Amino acid sequence: MTVKLSGQEVAAKLSAAFSAVEVSDDNLAVRIKGEDLLKVAAYLKNRPDLAFNHLIDITAVDCYAYFEVVYRFTSLAYNQSLVLKVRCDDRTNPTLPRYSVCGAALISWSARSSI
Repeated sequence: MTVKLSGQEVAAKLSAAFSAVEVSDDNLAVRIKGEDLLKVAAYLKNRPDLAFNHLIDITAVDCYAYFEVVYRFTSLAYNQSLVLKVRCDDRTNPTLPRYSVCGAALISWSARSSI
């Protein structure tokens, strides 16, 4: 069974390399800045002790005042999963780096086919 890392556990792994890591209120995810998305994904994939190389889901949530994009990753090597959230505060032009194009080398083939 895959072990889901808590927001605190993920934040501890990311805080050494990224300053703007925030644990979600429910401790189920971490929130990062949109401009850090590709760097964080590369960090999670390329660190041998993490190896989060499989993107499971991408979805978005309309929170009325802002949009939030949610990414679920799995480390097949360590049988762990984590959730990253990125907030888009500008409702008129919500933009993030195109992970499906810029990060294509970061995700596995099965995830690419669903994007």
